[in-house]
Amino acid sequence: MHDNARMDSLQRLEVSRHPRTFAVVAAAVADASLDEERAPGGLFIVEGRVAMIARPKDVIAAAEAAQAPTIRCMNHVVTAAFINAHTHLDLSSISPFPYGGEFAQWLMTIRSKRPTTLEAIDLGVRRGIGLSVAGGACAVGDIAGLAGHEDGRTSHAACDTLMMSGYAGVTFAEFFGTGERQETAIANMGRLLRRVAPAVGLVRLGISPHAPYSCGDLVYRHAFESGLPVATHLAESPDECDACMKQHGPLVQLQRSLGIAPGLCGAHPVEVVTALAAGRPFLAVHATGAGAYGPHLRAAGATVVYCPRATAYFGHEQAWGKEHPWRELADQGVNVALGTDGLPCLDRSDRISVLDEIQFLMRAGEMNARRLLRMATVNGAAALGLAPGAASLTEGSRPLGILALELPASRPESDLLAAAFRHAGVIRWIEGGPARVNVA
Repeated sequence: MHDNARMDSLQRLEVSRHPRTFAVVAAAVADASLDEERAPGGLFIVEGRVAMIARPKDVIAAAEAAQAPTIRCMNHVVTAAFINAHTHLDLSSISPFPYGGEFAQWLMTIRSKRPTTLEAIDLGVRRGIGLSVAGGACAVGDIAGLAGHEDGRTSHAACDTLMMSGYAGVTFAEFFGTGERQETAIANMGRLLRRVAPAVGLVRLGISPHAPYSCGDLVYRHAFESGLPVATHLAESPDECDACMKQHGPLVQLQRSLGIAPGLCGAHPVEVVTALAAGRPFLAVHATGAGAYGPHLRAAGATVVYCPRATAYFGHEQAWGKEHPWRELADQGVNVALGTDGLPCLDRSDRISVLDEIQFLMRAGEMNARRLLRMATVNGAAALGLAPGAASLTEGSRPLGILALELPASRPESDLLAAAFRHAGVIRWIEGGPARVNVA
């Protein structure tokens, strides 16, 4: 695709926002700031801002006085739209496939299948945006592949497509580089910063050193010193720790077979990366083996992005011999948000949704629906540096989107949010979503 044709295509993705004035009444309104639902409840939205949270009759009266419509969702719980703090949109062209049990081999499969042409990357990101909207996400933390790859392949297409989409979040350009190849990665990083704007609309540019075993200290230092948001895969598997702490294991063997030098060495990867961050906040993705390092992450202002289905897909909990430490980390004051990872490791191909992560955790026994709502909304918004209120339904906030989650026919007497989380299938957008983003 020629550059002019590509930019014309990208421009067609952009949709102007037209904040509406309307009321919505529902069986309940749930928000991360509320100890319990407003049931029944209503919202009065004035030009995109929450002007009132009250009883249905009061918001209906306010809407009538303003000659604004009322949307009735009396079999739904209304929430702010979700934030997916970690995904790989460009991999949305790869259908889910079984995991063979060897992470290094899985990485090689992704390496061979991932899109590499401008057209293929563009289409993959577009599909990923569409699946994310179907999943109720108003913003994403996306890892934009091929910004600086070990084998020299480079492309900014994934960043470009998300930044021109009318969506929101951060496009984290992904870099690889160890040993002497760090200089190439750093040069590619410089080209990216000269080529791509730091922000377009509600999408900011970020940097993602892939992981401690695939990036050296110079790559991490340049990422943190860029002043841009940073995300990295961290403490994901025991193999990663073996590579960093002992310089052996499957990942080291893979690197040697490809002629790639070791990455960070000498200590646990959380210790090394937080030291390199030097107090700069970043997203620590997965962090299954980070349970003993909550103080390090908290001191760095890091957010742990937990992707429950991906953790199960890769068998990381079994490999570590313990459950993911997300509760322990949250109790230690670490901000914990939800992500999905990429489509290849999910259990459905019709949407990419943190609601599916919530339902996965509830099936596993998690009972605190409000904690899950915080992880899926305000915690993710904080991680991505979005404006306060972007994922909240408090008075005065300007949410990027509003969702209605259907309740079961036999409505429980209490905890409507938990009931809606368990039951909800199709996600209904009240505001934002398809009205804001067009990927046709």
